[in-house]
Amino acid sequence: MKNTQLKFLLALIVANFIALLQVNAQCTIRGKITDSNGEVPIGVAIYLKADNTVGAITDINGEYSLKVANNGSHIFVVSYVGYKKIEDTIKCTKGAIIIKNYELQPIATSLSAVTITGRAQNSFDAHMETKKKLSSNTIDFISAETIKKTVDAIRPPR
Repeated sequence: MKNTQLKFLLALIVANFIALLQVNAQCTIRGKITDSNGEVPIGVAIYLKADNTVGAITDINGEYSLKVANNGSHIFVVSYVGYKKIEDTIKCTKGAIIIKNYELQPIATSLSAVTITGRAQNSFDAHMETKKKLSSNTIDFISAETIKKTVDAIRPPR
């Protein structure tokens, strides 16, 4: 019984030591992202250019925290819709905590034209009346709207 407890305790100590080594091998980059007006956009993406699966997004306060397992120089990308993308090279060392704050600059864009397309619903009376007016033949229509009104009128109440 004592031997089993000793083995379990030893395994637990070794597992904690390995986890501690892995945590110390990481580099942590954290900071705050604001726009040119001092506002904090929520959901700004911060990721490694070489591996976009390593990344984070800003929280409601514009803050982010990102852990990078590999030491060395990395290019970080800060990206948000409507703002210029920022690329920054950061040198990570084992166990370092690096504070990097960024200010996003808006992209000035203008539209040359806006096209709005509308479509009439074929089941309404107004559409049917327009079809009658535009037709060169004498025709008559009954719309789905009229049929529904007629059926509702003759159906006995429950």
